[in-house]
Amino acid sequence: MAANQSPQNYIDQLPNVQIQQLVSEIKDWTIANGLAVRPPPALVAVENNPNGILAVPAPVTLVPSPFPRACFDEAIAVQTDYNKLYAHAALESWLGPIIESIRDVDEFVAKLWDVHLAVKSAGYKQVCLLRVKILAKYRGHFSWPLPF
Repeated sequence: MAANQSPQNYIDQLPNVQIQQLVSEIKDWTIANGLAVRPPPALVAVENNPNGILAVPAPVTLVPSPFPRACFDEAIAVQTDYNKLYAHAALESWLGPIIESIRDVDEFVAKLWDVHLAVKSAGYKQVCLLRVKILAKYRGHFSWPLPF
């Protein structure tokens, strides 16, 4: 790709067979790496997926999306404070009662919470640990004792 050529222009100039190959490889990568969602009933009828086990690749883009510089600068300006707030909220004890109140309706969250409680009761063996953000099931972050 030429230095002055945008990614979108580059994609637009590819032969259709290469675009289809690229799309196929991206779909394979998303499924192999867990970037998948359940298909809506409009896409796959319930009678064809009675156990709800089918998955389709999550939507992705082949090229970067334009993003206003002012919005980017604003996000950078609040990032450190947001990180502190997010980490502090994740460490607070208020989350337990909320998870307990939804465990009967969300089996996945209940199982994650049970693992968290088992590890917590056994005692953490590392100073740095991976915490799975329970409410956004596929995100995670590293946390450690924070200075507040």
